[in-house]
Amino acid sequence: MNESFNEEEILPLINSTTQSTTPFYFNIDPRKKIFRYFALIFICLLSFGTEFCYVLPGALENQFENDLKITTSQFSVFFSLYSWPSALLCLFGGFLIDRVVGIRTGAVIFTSIVVVGQYVFGLGAFINKVWLMDLGRFVVGLGGEPIFVAQKAYAVTWFPTSEINLVFGLIASAALLVN
Repeated sequence: MNESFNEEEILPLINSTTQSTTPFYFNIDPRKKIFRYFALIFICLLSFGTEFCYVLPGALENQFENDLKITTSQFSVFFSLYSWPSALLCLFGGFLIDRVVGIRTGAVIFTSIVVVGQYVFGLGAFINKVWLMDLGRFVVGLGGEPIFVAQKAYAVTWFPTSEINLVFGLIASAALLVN
């Protein structure tokens, strides 16, 4: 575990009321509202892709059932395979983000897992292998929910407590725009 990396991640960005002694290049101070709300855009986009990967098969249910010759219950397994690892990995992912890898690295790791899982799912659909699609959905589930944990950790890091409820509401709304 790299101590300097974790120390850097736990330092608050905006909780200090005094001017920072660290020089910011081009006078960019992340405590200013404009930069925080610009960061909020990217914080919201973090879960947008995951939510898209989650709901994508639901929009194509008839096509999957017809092209792959599967039943509705076999199709429902896609969503079950996402949910099973997600239920456990929220706890484990939160521990990893808080204690082991940090917010940035955790977000990259879990986003990469979702991308790989979605690639495997798409590859399985392309070559008509349902078992490969099942594996892809399971892998997406491994990274899907921990991304939301990283997203909340980013929000708490960037925003003061007086704005955090608004930020959490915007984050939840942004993810559900996909539906």
